Amino acid sequence: MPNSLLFVIAVATTCAAIWAIVVRTSAAAPAVAMSVVMLIASLGGPVWEWAKYVGGAGLPADIDAAPFADSLAVKAFLWACIGSGVSAFLVPRMPDSLRELKEDTNPSERITVITLVAVVVSFVLFVIGSGPSFFSRQYYLESDGNLFLLRAAFPVGLVLGLVALGQSTIERRRRWRIAIYVMSTVWFIGLAGVGSRTALAFPLLGAVLIINRCFKERQLRPMALTVASGLIALAIFTFGVVLKARYVPHGLINLPSVAAAFVQDAVASTDSLLVPMKQLLASIFTSYPLAEHSVIYDVGLPVLIGNANILPGTGLPMELERYWPYDWVPLSFAGSWFGATGAAGQMALFMLFSWVCCYCSYNLQRSRFQSVVFVPLALSLLISVLSMEYSSRMVWRVFSVALFALFASFLLRNRVESSSPDVSNLSGHAGADVMAGLR
Repeated sequence: MPNSLLFVIAVATTCAAIWAIVVRTSAAAPAVAMSVVMLIASLGGPVWEWAKYVGGAGLPADIDAAPFADSLAVKAFLWACIGSGVSAFLVPRMPDSLRELKEDTNPSERITVITLVAVVVSFVLFVIGSGPSFFSRQYYLESDGNLFLLRAAFPVGLVLGLVALGQSTIERRRRWRIAIYVMSTVWFIGLAGVGSRTALAFPLLGAVLIINRCFKERQLRPMALTVASGLIALAIFTFGVVLKARYVPHGLINLPSVAAAFVQDAVASTDSLLVPMKQLLASIFTSYPLAEHSVIYDVGLPVLIGNANILPGTGLPMELERYWPYDWVPLSFAGSWFGATGAAGQMALFMLFSWVCCYCSYNLQRSRFQSVVFVPLALSLLISVLSMEYSSRMVWRVFSVALFALFASFLLRNRVESSSPDVSNLSGHAGADVMAGLR
């Protein structure tokens, strides 16, 4: 099928998924998010060509993007887009009798404490797993700690930190909000210190939460918009610092000097204002040539399935999923899976990814814990981005978190309290519908 026709189908599927959110159920939001990300990724060729010369990606600038019409990466991303979009229609419509159930707008203190403890413990494990190199390292990815603890704490700790930050929007107790902000800052600084691009997730999520609150309140507050803009600028600046850290001695202790070196380089550049932006775009849309090569490289289905065992120490050698001769660049899981399974396998897997997140959202909407309904949406976005640029091991780990969240959501949805509808005042099928929804 020509890529142009496939693109039209992908756009139509994405629009249909958006329609499903409006008309059927908002639980389909994770499917729309994944579909949109993959659709944007399919258009990344020209962006890569524009931004690749600033050195923002692991690939050198002499790697060209294949034309849109001939690109295998486009096919990989568009089939993933279509599969994600279709899953929006596999989510049940919310029963009318449950739409009036009131949510728990202020989560219990126990939930907040448990989340914070998990965030703190995961960060401690991350530091221990990294070893002394967490504070000072000579080269990127240096680790002299416990690899088992490091792999156990990341990326689970990152997900927990983002969940806690999202939970802060509905946490009314000031002391716990402050604690969440402190731990989010700690994770942000720690990840930036070791040169991880995932540090950007914290300021970006903060900006999204602030903007989302403005829309919910239907009031654009200048101060809120200023803070959101500042967080976006911080994310762009942080990316430049993280990229600089990968070429010089870094770590937590060296972070200020790395930031100063980046500022000095940016000021000396002829297009200093565009350098961080180009670096960020190059880092994102390197997924285009990366997926192209991943399809051709043909890792093999046994390797991709073998890495689905997410227990530490069970994965296959990482060298099997590297963009040789650039041994520091992982292959794209979206490209590798498409190369191994074709269009049908690509569509089916990303349909599964989206459906798991959507059904988790659906269950949470049926519970009194609707305040954490953003969790499956965040997991959907994380799976999307990781599958564009990272190998199978990382994607399977995050998907395992999504599966755990889905199983937990089945337990939570049974805790809906029948405080809103009075079944005794309902008759016939209406009463039966309410009782069925409360089971």
